[in-house]
Amino acid sequence: MPDAPAARERRRRQVVAGEYPLLRTDGAKVTIAAMDAVALAAPDRLARVGVPAEVVCVTSPDLLYRAVRARQGHEQAESWVLDQVFPAGRATASSVLLST
Repeated sequence: MPDAPAARERRRRQVVAGEYPLLRTDGAKVTIAAMDAVALAAPDRLARVGVPAEVVCVTSPDLLYRAVRARQGHEQAESWVLDQVFPAGRATASSVLLST
C-alpha cells in the first residue's frame, strides 16, 4: 500500500474501479492481469526465460470488461482506470494475459 495520502487515494479509486497495478517492471514485455495469487509467481518464472513481466490485480472482471468495452465505444462506462493501470508505453493490450 502506498505511503503518501494522494497515492493511497489513487490506489483506492483503482481498486474500486476494478483493477490496480501490483508489480511494475521496467521494460515489461507482458502484463499479467489476474485475480489470484498464482500471478505472483509468474513474473519470476518469466524473468528466468528472459521475459520481463508486470502484474495487474483485477478486483472486478466485470468493471474491467466494461471499461474496455467503453474504450471501444460499445458501452457507457468509466474507462479512466485503463489509462492508469495500462498506460501507454507499457506492455500492450495484445500482450495482456488473463488468469482465472
